[in-house]
Amino acid sequence: MRAGDYRTLVRVERQEEDLGLGIKRKWSATGRKAWVSITMLSGQELVAAQQLEARASCLLETHWTDEIRPGDRLVAEASGRIFNIVSADNVAALNRELALTCAEVVQS
Repeated sequence: MRAGDYRTLVRVERQEEDLGLGIKRKWSATGRKAWVSITMLSGQELVAAQQLEARASCLLETHWTDEIRPGDRLVAEASGRIFNIVSADNVAALNRELALTCAEVVQS
């Protein structure tokens, strides 16, 4: 992946710890931002509880960092799109590129 392919600026957000109290956890910014490329993998529409929900699966690639992990989410600065990180892969274990498989919930 060439550096010019990373065209979308995202900020990393992480959920606060709930300490086992069952309290709804808030998302807060970690202070980390990254330039990523976005590739759509698949999309589907689901009917759950009589509501239509669209989900999109995508691959986000960025420079390697150990500050992004599964369970975090990425928010695109310009568009506000939200990507929940499902898995993070250190490509070829070279600490150069990070491939993030994400789920984007399309809100209507």
